[in-house]
Amino acid sequence: MKHSVFLTTLAAVVAVLSWTQRTEGQCQYEWRQGDGVPVTDGLVVVLTTWDPDGPGPQLPLLVAGGSFSLAGSAVASNIAAWNGTAWSALGTGMNSSVSALTVYNGNLIAGGSFTIAGGTAANRIAQWDGNAWTALGTGMNSSVSTLTVYDGNLIAGGSFNTAGGTAANRIAQWDGTTWTALGSGIIGSVFDLTVYNGNLISGGGFLTAGGVPADRIAEWNGTAWTALSTNTGDDVYALTVYNGNLIVGGDFPTIGGNDGINFIAQWDGTVWSALGTGMTWDVQALSVYNGYLIAGGNFTIAGGTAANRIAQWDGTAWSALGSGMNGPVNLLAVYNGELIAGGSFSTAGGNISANWARWGPIDSDADGVPDCMDNCPDIANPGQEDCDGDGYGDVCGCNALRGDMNDDGVINAADIQLFVEAALGG
Repeated sequence: MKHSVFLTTLAAVVAVLSWTQRTEGQCQYEWRQGDGVPVTDGLVVVLTTWDPDGPGPQLPLLVAGGSFSLAGSAVASNIAAWNGTAWSALGTGMNSSVSALTVYNGNLIAGGSFTIAGGTAANRIAQWDGNAWTALGTGMNSSVSTLTVYDGNLIAGGSFNTAGGTAANRIAQWDGTTWTALGSGIIGSVFDLTVYNGNLISGGGFLTAGGVPADRIAEWNGTAWTALSTNTGDDVYALTVYNGNLIVGGDFPTIGGNDGINFIAQWDGTVWSALGTGMTWDVQALSVYNGYLIAGGNFTIAGGTAANRIAQWDGTAWSALGSGMNGPVNLLAVYNGELIAGGSFSTAGGNISANWARWGPIDSDADGVPDCMDNCPDIANPGQEDCDGDGYGDVCGCNALRGDMNDDGVINAADIQLFVEAALGG
């Protein structure tokens, strides 16, 4: 009889442990202000993360670029860094707007319409090593709007037609020493760049790339340009990769000749397809966060579901991120475990949040740490929640799990033994 009870009990324990492992970390999420004050006194148009010392002890920074002179309480000319607590300037910044950011060879790269960076001549592109700004050759003759890294080179796209004094139509590459063109380049506007299946992808408002027809989107294989679509309804604004597919967002109702795409589509390397029923208006920004594809823009419905200017795709369906924003979302980034959204809005999730906001786990027990304990909060005794219902306070943090009978923060054989002994009355 005891043997039968033991087996039944053991099966129950296994089920509890299995359920616990599946549910640990499934915290609730919310919108909150960017940092309690308007982030800048002007427009932010680009965000990226940069780790000043790579694998060293310093934490990564969130870097914002745009057209501003103040970031939080810091004087910062068109570029600033956020460390999770406060904003700071990066040297004396730029003399005009910053519209593109990336990281190359460990340095932060900024592109835009500026001609001076940190007091040094730098035509539309410069690098920051943590101490000073320096130029990348003689730069460009017009603005840089997007940056990425491909095949070991820095890639810049924009409205320029020379780079480093060499002819380069709207797109060029920097190998650390010299600027060179990518074939005959692109005729039209380049809005975004990414890398997919080993090729460089360019999206924008152009109609030709490398001299061949390429309707708003094309790929460079290191030697030549080819089109990814010859029948795109309108401009491509944003690119990313999700679940092995290239994701494209913009102002297009069709792409690749497929109707009903509705402003967002995916390319699997062979064919274009829709993501559900798409959006009701344009998609301006894309990112990946917490296993979801995130889209921001001007839309108010995603996949037939109300979603104000921002939504997430799980591979099957669209869903809203809270009540969203009251104005367009035009940039997205991930920093310190949170999704960062920027744009021309004044509220996020119904709360005042001027121009940027953070989406992350709810700290419902008010212990200062958003974690799994927030799923069973004890506001009077933060950090002492009884998550497993055994009558005793659990260990702080995500180690507090249902089934942790001895409250040591882990579920192991000791917990099974205690469970069995309690069940058998021994």
